Amino acid sequence: MGRMTGRTVLRWAAGLMALFLLVLWAFLVRFLFQESGQQPAPALIFLPPFFFGLAAWCGVAAIRDEPVLLVLAGGLSLVPTGVFFLFMPGFARWIGILNLGLVIAGVILLRSSGEGRGEPPVTEWGAST
Repeated sequence: MGRMTGRTVLRWAAGLMALFLLVLWAFLVRFLFQESGQQPAPALIFLPPFFFGLAAWCGVAAIRDEPVLLVLAGGLSLVPTGVFFLFMPGFARWIGILNLGLVIAGVILLRSSGEGRGEPPVTEWGAST
């Protein structure tokens, strides 16, 4: 195995954040089913598979070093649901915090996309080297 760069560590941290998001969504669905007497609102049936998919997409994008996809998936899961969960008490708050962390990790990876891979960093839009 090669030397662990900061970029690699950040990619793996984002992958772990996405994995932890999957676990938190499972806990949230279980909690809401229990609280509603096993008869949840229809949105509870349709939304979690979407957010499970986004969390899995974030994890794959982080491991494959695709920062644009990481920002897109993290942003889709952050707005509006993740922002709502940021102000919730309990473990649901961590869903919003981790979504925000995925977006931040994606932006950092995007800003450093050329460094470390033998490419010069992007200095200007449309500049040809």
